[in-house]
Amino acid sequence: MAILKLTGSVGSGNSKNGVPHNDPDDFKKIRDRFVSIGYDWVKDKTIVDKEFIDLIKLFQSICKGNVRVEGGDGRIDIHKNTHRWLAAKNAPGWVDMTGQSGFGWEVVKTDYGNSYTTTWMKDRLSNAGIYYYLKSLFLRSNPPMWVRDFSKKKGGKTKGHGTHQTGLNVDMRLPIKNSLKYDHRHALKKGENDKTYESLFDREAARSQLKMIKAQMNVKVILFNDRTLRKEHLCQRYDNHGGHYHITILPPQRFEGVYR
Repeated sequence: MAILKLTGSVGSGNSKNGVPHNDPDDFKKIRDRFVSIGYDWVKDKTIVDKEFIDLIKLFQSICKGNVRVEGGDGRIDIHKNTHRWLAAKNAPGWVDMTGQSGFGWEVVKTDYGNSYTTTWMKDRLSNAGIYYYLKSLFLRSNPPMWVRDFSKKKGGKTKGHGTHQTGLNVDMRLPIKNSLKYDHRHALKKGENDKTYESLFDREAARSQLKMIKAQMNVKVILFNDRTLRKEHLCQRYDNHGGHYHITILPPQRFEGVYR
């Protein structure tokens, strides 16, 4: 259980109403808590600087469910929302997914090093993968969920994406028929009217994957342009999403830690 008792605020700005601000002991507690849950690029910090404030803003954006780093003030006020989330039992950690896999899923080559995400995302991928794996045993083919792009190492603007800034988005490549012959390197990039798409796309596996993603990942939205699966209410259309799924997850309910 996380114990994160502070005497005052940490981060941007100044003291308010006489409450201590950026007390060295408070700063160290915040820094060490961030490092313990995976935000390790601040491990050598001794003072609050721009990079530390940017991390607080990233964390605030995650907890608010924002897919871009926005809406945070870079400040942790005592007993307020950011303090409580950082102390929470299920605070969003940060993890490198390079080469990781589990039942029913595997991370394939990511673009531009976008391999970092929240522990919320990893846990939900694992859950969806297990259920998909069990269901796929009864399918004619059972290609895994080919997981591709997350976020970059320190969050923020991500090349090739309008979102993917806070570890709440993931892209997946499409399952392909005869996966022993066509692995994830044979990405389907064209839309459903393309003959190659129709001949290779494993819609049965995709249907099962999307059902498990919806059931297990607490999604806000799944973007994918396949007309058949959209009619089944498994995804929504969005430009340039004919060759992959784009998934956005929501924050969970907070399980409080000790912060007072």
